[in-house]
Amino acid sequence: MTTQELIGYVHSRIEQPPAMAHAVVAIPDDIFWSISREQAEALTEAFGTTVFLRLPESEKKFFDWLRSTEPAVWQDLWGMDIPDGESNEPYLVGMGLLPEMLHEARGFPICDLTTQPNFFFSIKNFNAEEIKPMIDAIVQRIENKVDVSAKEILLMEIRRAPIDVWRFAYFYRVPVEDVKLIVAELVEDGILRYAANREDMSEFLQWE
Repeated sequence: MTTQELIGYVHSRIEQPPAMAHAVVAIPDDIFWSISREQAEALTEAFGTTVFLRLPESEKKFFDWLRSTEPAVWQDLWGMDIPDGESNEPYLVGMGLLPEMLHEARGFPICDLTTQPNFFFSIKNFNAEEIKPMIDAIVQRIENKVDVSAKEILLMEIRRAPIDVWRFAYFYRVPVEDVKLIVAELVEDGILRYAANREDMSEFLQWE
């Protein structure tokens, strides 16, 4: 689908629910995850200030899992107060987030929590002096088809693209608390820098 075809397709699916102040659009998974970054940026330019995006079904499934696994985090994300007369439908996000959501298929980033600690990491969280030999060693282990640990996989995933501990736990079927313990160990060892508060995270947020 060309960019113009995609813009036309999205335009044809825009709804104006009676209980909502903003227009919304839903994009099926098979189309959503095939959108290129350039197309995502074009959609943001075309609809970013006027249309909200319903998360695709695969993302809803992830956040339903999060709700059962860490309800306080889900509440921080989606349990906001709703003005009188508006819908309380969760999983609506600004179209402007689309390029970040599609980057390496990471989905909606959990990096702006206000009542819960943030566990969101990019390559900027790495201690540059400590990480290179570790990454080189992990790559060598992978090339040699040697099993790697959850800690090593987490480091490679952070190197590949920004990720939060909940997404990592969901992808790899690792208990969230185990991933948080891995993060604590990496921070204690001086390999990873960590900022729990949203105000301290700006220097670590990076999408390429």
